[in-house]
Amino acid sequence: MPKPNGKLDHSTDNTDQSALGKRLWKSGLIVVVGRALGIAFSLGATLLLVRYLTKEDYGRYNLLVTSITIFSSFGRFGLDRIVLKAISEQSGYQKHRFAKLLLIKVSRVLAVTVALSSCLMVAILPLFPAIRECDDSMLLVILAVTSMIVMSILQMFVEGFRGFHDLLRATIYDSQRAGVLVATLFIFLIVVVASGSALTVLFAMLLFLLAQGAVTVIAAFDFWSGERASGSMVDIEEVSGEKNPQDVGVPDIRAGILFPLAGAEILAVLTGFGDIWLAATFLNAEELATWGVTSQVMQMVGVPLTMINMTVISTIPMLYHHGRTEELQRILQKAATVATGVSLIPLGLLTLVPGVIVSLVYGAHFNDAALPLMVVSVGKLILVWTGSCAYTLMLTGHQRIVLVNNLISFVTLFIMGAVATLQFGLFGLACVVTAVTIFSNLFNWIAAKSHAGVWTHATFRSFKSTSTGKKV
Repeated sequence: MPKPNGKLDHSTDNTDQSALGKRLWKSGLIVVVGRALGIAFSLGATLLLVRYLTKEDYGRYNLLVTSITIFSSFGRFGLDRIVLKAISEQSGYQKHRFAKLLLIKVSRVLAVTVALSSCLMVAILPLFPAIRECDDSMLLVILAVTSMIVMSILQMFVEGFRGFHDLLRATIYDSQRAGVLVATLFIFLIVVVASGSALTVLFAMLLFLLAQGAVTVIAAFDFWSGERASGSMVDIEEVSGEKNPQDVGVPDIRAGILFPLAGAEILAVLTGFGDIWLAATFLNAEELATWGVTSQVMQMVGVPLTMINMTVISTIPMLYHHGRTEELQRILQKAATVATGVSLIPLGLLTLVPGVIVSLVYGAHFNDAALPLMVVSVGKLILVWTGSCAYTLMLTGHQRIVLVNNLISFVTLFIMGAVATLQFGLFGLACVVTAVTIFSNLFNWIAAKSHAGVWTHATFRSFKSTSTGKKV
């Protein structure tokens, strides 16, 4: 802050940065613990399903849940990122009123996008042999569509909490299957049902939907009834002394912003989860289940980066909006360093003894996932090392760059992935997924520096400098 003589008070700046850093990493601990619990419960649910379902039915379940995640990105159409960005940038005592008005406005657009996404699901899901050949195919599609709608609504509240930097609630209410509350309720329902009758893929989908629905009701009531203060976790006005008490109107949801943001988000999800669709199209039911295990294990390995992203994501637009790019870079690089350090342990094990890991967790009948796991783990390491580069671009107004990159990655994955899967099976699919992951993340990493002005990769020097309070 400026001193009376016109010079900058660097001691005050350092104090502000220290306060923000302490609060940010305190919040990060909440995310780490919450996500760890969510993953543990999600893994527990998976192990129960592997035990109670046939291998083919588990493959169908994994295909449906992955498809719900993909179509939910269509349904949300980038609106969740609009909610996060707008609430995070807002200041003043009317911030919660602003958030409520924003969600009301967003819900009108969400109703249209979710309806269109539902139609797509009804048209596309029966095309997969694993679904089409199932006796209860139409009921499965109906449950999947309903689950997608519920997930889209719940994620709006989750991003609303994250916009307030309320990472505790955002982590607890997370809409994915690794969400703490969703996974806990799902396990409870599985145990209750399985103890009295045989569990089928239809029952599993119904129980997953019930768990999501219950959490959505709780999250909606919590968000709407609570008058939470601006900056419940980290707020620029708290650490810098800025105050902005005026009531700022709800921004327009402009197509010029929404469409590139939605396109980038949707293509990212398609690229990240579309391998399941390739497996469902070109592999048999047992191979689909094997690839489902490969994909799920890789998602777990990437959890440290997910945790870090969910910790720092709300600070990206906040710090960039106030021109604090140097501080943003230090935070993002330290975050990537932590995520990479933690991920090296499971990635090392999966590279050296993948068969042992798979057998211990899923059983010997999934041993054929060992080789694909070794290959895909290389790409996952690059993804974690490059850090939050895609989110940095999307939340600093450079979403069109991510859109183009994701479009190229999506086309490459589905064309080359189809050819490689037909020719070489699981191994070919793993090689294409790895190559796309590496090149896509390296592109975003370079673009984040070129256009947003920040490096996001892991570096020991950055971690050491930030921890000692020195500038890089």
